[in-house]
Amino acid sequence: MRALLILYMVRALKFDDETAYDTLGNYLALVYTMPLLGGIIADRVTGHRRAVLIGLTLMTAGHLCLACDGLLAPEGARQALFLALALVAVGNGFMKPSIATLVGRLYGSEHSRRDAGFSIFTMGVNIGAFASALVCGTLADRFGWSWGFGSAAIGMLIGMATFIGGSKALPEDATRRLPLWLPFLCLALVASAWLLMQFHALVGLALAAGAAGTIGWLLRQTAKLGAPREQGRVAAGLALSVAAIVLWFLNDQAAGSLNLLADRHVPRTVLGLHVAAPLYLSLNPLFIIALAPVLAQLWVMLARRGGDLATPTKFAIGLVFIAAGMGVLAIPCALAGTGLIAPGWLVLSFLLSGIGELMISPIGLSATTRLAPPGLGSTMMGLWFLGTAGGDFLAQEAGKLASLGTPDADAASLAGYERLFTWLGAIGLAAAVAMALVGPLLRRLMGETRPAQGAISPSL
Repeated sequence: MRALLILYMVRALKFDDETAYDTLGNYLALVYTMPLLGGIIADRVTGHRRAVLIGLTLMTAGHLCLACDGLLAPEGARQALFLALALVAVGNGFMKPSIATLVGRLYGSEHSRRDAGFSIFTMGVNIGAFASALVCGTLADRFGWSWGFGSAAIGMLIGMATFIGGSKALPEDATRRLPLWLPFLCLALVASAWLLMQFHALVGLALAAGAAGTIGWLLRQTAKLGAPREQGRVAAGLALSVAAIVLWFLNDQAAGSLNLLADRHVPRTVLGLHVAAPLYLSLNPLFIIALAPVLAQLWVMLARRGGDLATPTKFAIGLVFIAAGMGVLAIPCALAGTGLIAPGWLVLSFLLSGIGELMISPIGLSATTRLAPPGLGSTMMGLWFLGTAGGDFLAQEAGKLASLGTPDADAASLAGYERLFTWLGAIGLAAAVAMALVGPLLRRLMGETRPAQGAISPSL
C-alpha cells in the first residue's frame, strides 16, 4: 500500500506535492508512534499474541477502506483516505512491537543467534514487501487504485491466517481476560489518529511530546530497578533509537521523494517492458531477501571464530552504505538536467541502501529486545519504533526540498533532487562517524563481550 500512497494522493486526489508529503509524513509518523501505546497495552493488558491479532484486524479494515476509491465523491475519498490511514496506524501499533517481541522470545541470550534470527525475520517481512510492490503496483497501474488497495487487503487476510495457523509454535501469553473497555480504547485511538492525520504541525508536536514522555517514563521505571547495569543498557537502547532516526530519515525517502522521482524522471519502458513507478520499490526488499541469509550466516560464522562485530560497529558500517545509497543519486540528477535518468541508478541506490538496512534494522531489533529490562520488552520496542517515526516524519520534510508545489512535474528540473540527495548523503556520513566515535562507550553499556571461539551454534 505504501508504494501507491503518494502517487494516489497526487494523481487521484489532486494533492499538491507539499500536501502529499505532509500527509505521508503524518501517516508514517503515526504508524511508528502507535507502537508505544500498543507495546504498553500488550505488556500489561492483552498479551503479545492477542495484540498481533487485534492489529491485523484493524489494518485489514484500513486497506478495505482504501479500496473504496471510485465509489465516493472527492471530499468523501479524502476522508476515507484519512480514516484508512488511521486504522492502519493504530493496527500497526498493536501488531508491530508484539510480533518483534515474540520473535525475540524464541531465542535465549545468545547474541549472534538472535541477530541471525532477526535477519531471517526481516527477510520474511521483505518477501511481503517485494510481492506487494509488484502485485499492488501492477494492479493499480493497469486496472485502477481500488484493485491495488484491494489486493493489499487480501494480503493482510493471508497474513492473519498464517499467524493463526502457526501460533502454536510461538511463546504462550499469560492467561488474561480482555477488559470491556478495550474496544472503546481502540475506537478512541482510531478517532485521534484520523484527526491528527489532517494536521501536520500537530503531529510534529505530538511526536516530540510522545518521545519526551516515553523516555522519561522508561528512565523512571528503570531507576526503580536500582541496578546500574540495567540503567546503562537502557541508555544504550536510547542511543540506538537515535541511530534509527537517521536510518529511516534516509531509507524512507523510498515512499516519498524516490517514488515521485521514479514516476516523473525515469523511463516507463525498461528493456521493452512497461515498469510503473511503484515497482521500483520492490528493489529494496528484493536485495534484502537475497542478502539477509548471507549476512545472518556471516554473523554466526564470525561469532564461532571469536570475531563477531559489535552492534555499534555494524550500525556505523550500515550508515555508510545508506549514505552512499542516497548520495549516489545526486550524480544522475546533476547530469540529466530536465531529462530522464537511467533506471540503473535507482537499482544501485536500492542495493546500497538495502545492505545498510540489513546492517542496522534487524541488529537494532535484536539488541532492543536483549537490552530491555524485565517487563518492559514491548515498551523498549515501541521506543525503537518511535525513532523510526521521527525519521519518517523528517524524511518527508526533507522531500520538500525537491517539491514543485504541483503534481504536474514531468518536465521539471532535477536540481531540487540533486540538492536533496547531496544533503542526505552528507548527513548519513556524519552520522556514521558519530556512531564510530561513541561505539566503545555503547559497547560497554550494552555489556557486549567478544564470544569465545566455537561458543555459538551455526543453527538458525
